[in-house]
Amino acid sequence: MATSEAGARICLDFGTSYSKASIFLADGPPWRSTRPLQLGAAAEADTPWLAPSVMFVDGGRLLIGPPAFRAAATQTRSGREAIISFKTVLAARDLDAALSLQVKRSIDPTGSLSHREALTLYLAYLDRLTRHAIAADARLPDDVALAPRRYTTPIWRQREDADRAIGRLFDEAAAVSERLGDALIQREGVSIAQTKDALTRAAATLGIGQLETGVFEAHAAAAAYGACKEAPAQCFLLVDMGAGTTDIAGFEHSGGDRIVMSEIMAARQSCGLAGDELDQLLVATLASKKRLRDPAAADALFQSLKLGARALKRQLFETGQCRHQQDGMHLSLSRRELTGQRDYRALTAALGEIIAASLAPVRARAQTLGAPSITILLAGGGANTSLLSDAVRAGAARAGGGVEMQLERLGVGWRLPPNSDASMQSALPQLAISMGGALAELETVADKALA
Repeated sequence: MATSEAGARICLDFGTSYSKASIFLADGPPWRSTRPLQLGAAAEADTPWLAPSVMFVDGGRLLIGPPAFRAAATQTRSGREAIISFKTVLAARDLDAALSLQVKRSIDPTGSLSHREALTLYLAYLDRLTRHAIAADARLPDDVALAPRRYTTPIWRQREDADRAIGRLFDEAAAVSERLGDALIQREGVSIAQTKDALTRAAATLGIGQLETGVFEAHAAAAAYGACKEAPAQCFLLVDMGAGTTDIAGFEHSGGDRIVMSEIMAARQSCGLAGDELDQLLVATLASKKRLRDPAAADALFQSLKLGARALKRQLFETGQCRHQQDGMHLSLSRRELTGQRDYRALTAALGEIIAASLAPVRARAQTLGAPSITILLAGGGANTSLLSDAVRAGAARAGGGVEMQLERLGVGWRLPPNSDASMQSALPQLAISMGGALAELETVADKALA
């Protein structure tokens, strides 16, 4: 797949809550050559760099992104659900079997779509957003939209297992994107009949090899840190909290090539205590403020809160308070109310214990090297919440002394690409993974493992 830019590549990070993308142009230093793409702007989302991962079937039409949220919000009393966690299917032990299952009827009343088809359609949607984001950036040549793709994968999935299955999905998604075009990103969506026709035709096409490789999210984030940070720490622990999992990995920086990192394998962990648990606590706390006798009204409130949880969480930790309106009801919650809850403290303590276990081998390595401190990097959407910082402080306290611990949000002190702005700076803990996945020369990321 030739482009005018030799070595150009695009990396997609299709997260449980938001999807991100970056492009590497190979035209200078890695930090200057790697540019996040404004998928959110192309999707007409609230933030220019983040595209919501959501799909909704409405009246025989498929809506993806912000239109899906809006449609789902009007049907909270119908028992209908939106798909808001595309990535969770990839956690299945038998990936092929999980992909072959039908989407449940509360999501797709037509009974038309399998998980494989839903994921293919979402990847096709991301392809359209990527093309629009590239076209909207006058500094990018149009034909880099044809560059090979990469994707990021959590550490709980063996990359070889996923690459085989997802490589074919990327090829079929490219064919679906070509056939359906911008109908995938229109506000009115696309008919299920059209999507089924496009999916059937795509399944019969030969693969074009669009997918180059998968990159572990932790390795991608470490690569971005090494390339963009002015002075990377010699030893650091990366704590990446997404919606579905919190992934933890430790690294040693050699001090030479900024991208070369050695992973401290004994620090690697993945756990299910993550953003979704915080969302559930937030929803339960807000719902408890209004005692509704009508079960249908109570369920509608719960569904509305569940759908809006991520936006409410962002509002809560940005401003200190969040507000929700539903059928004339007005609910509000302060950050102090949430963090004072017993369940919040228990979640913080449990996550702190897990982080402490990963800190121990990094601390031992730092002491061997004579490193004066360990930097703990906060990544993912959780980097913007007090839960992750509170848990890291608890973990550092449990890990003991001997080496100073420094807490740092991923993106602080970075040299930024040419298309950076204030909104990119705030999104860097999430964007960093697609950036690192795009720029990484795979043989130099975690090139050796330290037990």
